[in-house]
Amino acid sequence: MRQTLQFAQIFVTLAACGGSASLALAISYRITELSPQLLNPGYVYARGSGVAVNSLGEVAFNVSGSPKSGLPKAALYRGGFATDLGNLPDARYEEAHGLNDHGHIVGGSSDDCCSSFETSGNTRAFIYDGTTMRRLSGLEGFHSIAQAINNDGDVVGWYVTDISDLFHAEQAFRHDGTTLYHLGTLGGSGGRAYDINNAGQITGWSLTASGEQHAFLYDGTVMHDLGSFGNVPSAGRGISSRGHVAGHFGSIGSGGRHAFLHDGETMLDLGQLEGLNTWAYSVNSSDFVVGVAYGPSDLEGKGKAFLYTPATGIVALSSLVVLPPGWTALNSALDINDAGQITGYGSKDGLQRGFLLTPVPEPSTFVLAVVLAVGWITGRRRWGAENR
Repeated sequence: MRQTLQFAQIFVTLAACGGSASLALAISYRITELSPQLLNPGYVYARGSGVAVNSLGEVAFNVSGSPKSGLPKAALYRGGFATDLGNLPDARYEEAHGLNDHGHIVGGSSDDCCSSFETSGNTRAFIYDGTTMRRLSGLEGFHSIAQAINNDGDVVGWYVTDISDLFHAEQAFRHDGTTLYHLGTLGGSGGRAYDINNAGQITGWSLTASGEQHAFLYDGTVMHDLGSFGNVPSAGRGISSRGHVAGHFGSIGSGGRHAFLHDGETMLDLGQLEGLNTWAYSVNSSDFVVGVAYGPSDLEGKGKAFLYTPATGIVALSSLVVLPPGWTALNSALDINDAGQITGYGSKDGLQRGFLLTPVPEPSTFVLAVVLAVGWITGRRRWGAENR
């Protein structure tokens, strides 16, 4: 079930030398619903969530609901259709996390329908190569989750050596399709890897020698400590093609949690949204960041999706949208690609539904419009100078 709707407008102003002339270009968005019924018409009351979008606008998404229906399931959305990734031979439930431009998807698989994939103790990292789903080698016997995959097929995630002590026993890894590599730590006992770009740079979090949790950037050889603001935990969640990292620092119980953007030199506090705690999940090459804002009492699925741009700061994504009938909120934005497409989930007819937001006009058309606008402004200034 595909639904295309028009978004409210975002205005970009081009100013010529101090603002003597300006031209406002309006950009709108369309929203595509990632309905569970794309997989099965009977999934009327199932929940959906988009988790990763590649440069082609394809989306890895999850469908959850009653175990009697064989849920949760992982799927690939492509061109208006959805493909069920299937199951591993000894597991019935899958949850996708990452997607590359080849349509390969990674995540976690489990036979326990009623526990968190992160804490069930029997989740196993998987990779789907477009045809077949298989476990990642070298992780046999370990609780593990694959979080992201780049275009070279390098996979990152984390595994647990002792399920009774998750925080200290988690180990960040990279897997090249054949061999498992342990990334090491910042001097402490554990960590997680959450994202990898096509240059092989990785981000996540690690414990330091003093036991603090810090975001890191791994460059293929060295794990660099990105620090934090004060003595509070931080974590990197997304990394762009430029090596810029988005994540969060702080905790709900001690001054709140804030999203951050690290440009390779400085960690920028993106602040909170309407006084709500913010988590950043993804960043693109334009330093556009997406994530979610939660209040102290908010439950999963009841947050507010946000978009940060260097020009506008952090804003509620739903404030930019005229929600269509049935839709009441955009709850979380989980990924953004370099074309500005965003995936996540919202609330429609009282149910959680995945979405894909696509800029209109398409980015290439917009760039052409900007070039023409700059030419128009330059021409006016030249004409004015010649006719004084």
